[in-house]
Amino acid sequence: MTATPSSRRPGRCPPLVVRSGEALARLHDDVAGLDLEAPVEGAPSKLWMAPDRPLTRRAALVHVLVELVQHHGQMELTRDILLAREGGN
Repeated sequence: MTATPSSRRPGRCPPLVVRSGEALARLHDDVAGLDLEAPVEGAPSKLWMAPDRPLTRRAALVHVLVELVQHHGQMELTRDILLAREGGN
């Protein structure tokens, strides 16, 4: 059976889409008035400190975004593998 939009089971995606939208709105609110050049509060231990400079909120935010992008890519690959299995490829 080939995977087409009509043959896919929707699962519980709609609630996840809503929660993702809420999280994105919260992120916008949190970052809106943030001083991105200020140091992070509760800096990580030296084991996790790669740069030899103070860690700013901007650097922490960029790190979080990089991690999110990597996980998104992994989720896309997983989806593609599952769809290929469903389609018999």
